[in-house]
Amino acid sequence: MFPSPSSSRPPSPAQTPFGTPPQHFIDLRIPVDEDVSLQAILKVPITDSNLNVSRHSNSVAIISHPWSWLGGSMHDQVLHNLSEVFLKLDYHVILFNTRGVGESSGRSSFTGIPESQDLRAALGWAVEEIANLHTAVLVGYSYGSLITSIVPSPIQLYPGKIKRAAHILISYPLGPMASFLTFFNTPKYTAAFDKVLADPELDVLLVYGNQDQFFSTKKYGAWSTRCREIRTKAVTESSAHPGDHDEAELVSVQGSNSPVSTVVSGTNANDPTKRKRPMKLEVKMLNHGDHFWRGGNGKRLSKTVSEWVERLQPLHPEFSSD
Repeated sequence: MFPSPSSSRPPSPAQTPFGTPPQHFIDLRIPVDEDVSLQAILKVPITDSNLNVSRHSNSVAIISHPWSWLGGSMHDQVLHNLSEVFLKLDYHVILFNTRGVGESSGRSSFTGIPESQDLRAALGWAVEEIANLHTAVLVGYSYGSLITSIVPSPIQLYPGKIKRAAHILISYPLGPMASFLTFFNTPKYTAAFDKVLADPELDVLLVYGNQDQFFSTKKYGAWSTRCREIRTKAVTESSAHPGDHDEAELVSVQGSNSPVSTVVSGTNANDPTKRKRPMKLEVKMLNHGDHFWRGGNGKRLSKTVSEWVERLQPLHPEFSSD
């Protein structure tokens, strides 16, 4: 079990768009292999002014940071804003520095593939150390979304333990920039992400701004379309009986102050196992959003993530735990 909250350092006074919910900070070392261990912070939700740890928190969000070669680390403000969102929803939150960053040992890679092992190690730590864990959400921002996109669903990695899982990718790098960030390993990333998109047990949220400084709305639109096509095909092919296809639903909503939202989901009313876990992909383009999500853009991002996480498919009763 993780260290006692009484040994943790006090909460940071920094405020976020939603205010700072009660929490404990616990400094961690997460082992990856014989040569690499990660500097990390566990944020634990608490329930009252006496700093009692929430006993109903069976969920974790693990958030991956931007590119370390340009100064990205777990101390990025976007990551901390997102962590407050999850804490308010009674999630544990893990922020970590990938290898070679901050006080993490090892060396940063050029491909990002070893860093995906770091994320897997953080997830493995959570599964072993957080009691009765059943929900895991992997979140990546900018370069961190590339790393997250090649990690399979936690349900696949920990069958029988994780019952509900989601990936949230924010400001996903595209085109030549993605090739540069992965040292020209884009095909490997694309193939791995295609499998993530087609996973019938995984919910996926993709978020980008229409004023991103690095990637055009046109590029994001084409990428979103491809993601929807992969998920729609997976929805159809996952039907329980030949000719009895899940219905793929596309919904588009746009307003002057609202995001453009596209949803691809699948349900099968005749199959109770399908009702447990309808497949869902949601793509949100936030008007006026840029790559860095400061100020009002950060508030809109936090609100978008918060509302989506709250709508995650509830666990089937047989998976519920007290």
